[in-house]
Amino acid sequence: GDKLSVKGCFDKIEVKPNKWKKVGMLAGGSGITPCLQVAEELLSSPDDATEITLIFFNRTPDDIFLKSHIDSLASRSGGRFTV
Repeated sequence: GDKLSVKGCFDKIEVKPNKWKKVGMLAGGSGITPCLQVAEELLSSPDDATEITLIFFNRTPDDIFLKSHIDSLASRSGGRFTV
């Protein structure tokens, strides 16, 4: 009975505070860029409570693109951004 909405990179997604309760994103390699834009936008709004989960696929830990930036966002998110 659960509903899952999936959106690809077909057109722009309007990102507004509290538009969604939870957002899940999947990315690999440089595909992280649009996911980070969404996460950064949601996390930048003090009124937003959206929970963000990112699954980021890489071959090895050394291949993680923007790792320090992603870790920093997660640590400053107050538990709202999980990677």
